[in-house]
Amino acid sequence: MEAIKFLLGAGNPPLGKLVHYDALNTSFRNFNLRKDPQCVLCGDNPSVTELIDYEAFCGTKPPTTMTEISVTELYAKLESGLDGILIDVRLPDEHAECSISGSRLIPLPEIELAASDLPKDKTLYIHCKGGVRSARACAYLSDQGFTQLVNVAGGMDAWLEMNPHP
Repeated sequence: MEAIKFLLGAGNPPLGKLVHYDALNTSFRNFNLRKDPQCVLCGDNPSVTELIDYEAFCGTKPPTTMTEISVTELYAKLESGLDGILIDVRLPDEHAECSISGSRLIPLPEIELAASDLPKDKTLYIHCKGGVRSARACAYLSDQGFTQLVNVAGGMDAWLEMNPHP
């Protein structure tokens, strides 16, 4: 609500204040906020003055050994005989709910232990629910020397959109 008031120039938005609502006692309390002179964004000498490379900063930049395919491309590869191993890095309960036939379950928290049992000379097709966990798995495996990594873009969410009855 306060953002809308600010954008419309209506009312008195609580600029420089934090408003606390206590639902149990139906009361409001205002806290005045002071600017931190050491803040890297708004302090006296800000060091962050422009946008940063978010992917690099968060560690989500895909490794150079990873490529990406769509679920449609994966489906075609499965139909013609997959030239590698399909790995599902979701949790066991997610896998039990629905899975891609022929996928091998290795939950992301277990990828470190399982890496030594995976062949480095085969293509690893890795998927999860939406693509984030599989990209992390690819990044980890890339650091371990795997060079044939394929992230399935959109993961199981995209697979189910394309094929609602896996």
